[in-house]
Amino acid sequence: MNKVLLLLLSLMIVNAFGQERQIKEGDFYFDHFQYYEAALSYKEAFEQDKSDYFLAFKLAESYRMYFNYDNAESYYKIVAKNALSDFPMAQFWYAEMLKLRGEYELAKDEFLTLLGDEALLRKLDKKFDLKAKSEYEGCEMAINESKKPLRDFSFDQVPGELNTEAGEYAPAIYRNDTSLIFTSTRVEGDDQRSSKNISNHLHFEKTEIGWSEAFDEDNLYKVVN
Repeated sequence: MNKVLLLLLSLMIVNAFGQERQIKEGDFYFDHFQYYEAALSYKEAFEQDKSDYFLAFKLAESYRMYFNYDNAESYYKIVAKNALSDFPMAQFWYAEMLKLRGEYELAKDEFLTLLGDEALLRKLDKKFDLKAKSEYEGCEMAINESKKPLRDFSFDQVPGELNTEAGEYAPAIYRNDTSLIFTSTRVEGDDQRSSKNISNHLHFEKTEIGWSEAFDEDNLYKVVN
């Protein structure tokens, strides 16, 4: 056998075993929710055979699972444009990645492509059919909202006892903007519960001199429940 041919054959065998090892590593990481590591292994394997669209789909899934939407979009697109019949979910996720990246016009077109393909929709779980319709409408809404003029807001920190070094969050205003309920992790007196990550509802009333805490616990219970 020609020595050059023998060398090429040997390299092919080595590459094949190397790719198989990388795929197994990727599968192991993916099954153990280590999506970043899975993507690294799948990427190495895919670079050896860029016609392996199953690998491209696995790679896209890995990127999506750790919120790397740019790369996920790229690989879902490869699959959607080359092997959609084998991986019908690639079209949905390609459109979804575009939407999550703020590419609403492009995402809208891709969701429309999916929704207009009855044969493709039949391959998907029914929930993704409904979700695609919802996501398409979401793109339309985002496009329409982006055309509205920007509103100019200014914000001031509420003074007084409302803000402390603890966490204050989830506010609700009622009674014509004169009552405020929020959740806080502040320590009240000898109450050390907040040190154990327990939060309390607090109720403040607006008076002529500012905001002061109210103690009508019965009313507070009715409002927050």
